[in-house]
Amino acid sequence: MLSFKSYEQVVKTFCIYDILSLLPMAIPFINAQYLMLLSQLNVLLGGDAWQNFSDLQLVFVQMLGILGTAWAIWRWKNISIEIGRFEGVLRYLYSASLFWAYITIQQPIILVFAVVDVIAGMLHLNKCEDK
Repeated sequence: MLSFKSYEQVVKTFCIYDILSLLPMAIPFINAQYLMLLSQLNVLLGGDAWQNFSDLQLVFVQMLGILGTAWAIWRWKNISIEIGRFEGVLRYLYSASLFWAYITIQQPIILVFAVVDVIAGMLHLNKCEDK
């Protein structure tokens, strides 16, 4: 069982992870460069290089980046066990979709993100003392 202080640290750690991994997607012109970097990391992990994204695809990437970054900031400012539990369930759902994507397209960087989200889900759903 985690103390509430330790639980807060878990939440803050994954808020930082989310901001670092999603904020570059939220910023026009940077998001295309960031996706190229992720593509290069995918190649280093044994996957394929990705094709350039269309402008429409980049708009959807930007929306994901904005929503994910805003959610992370909101969670940081409103840490609670209830929100953490909800986040844990969301992490499991998201990782399930990432595992499905990995099975479908076999890109190793997707598997890396899926494993991180499973770990995040487990930690968010860990037993915790009340405040």
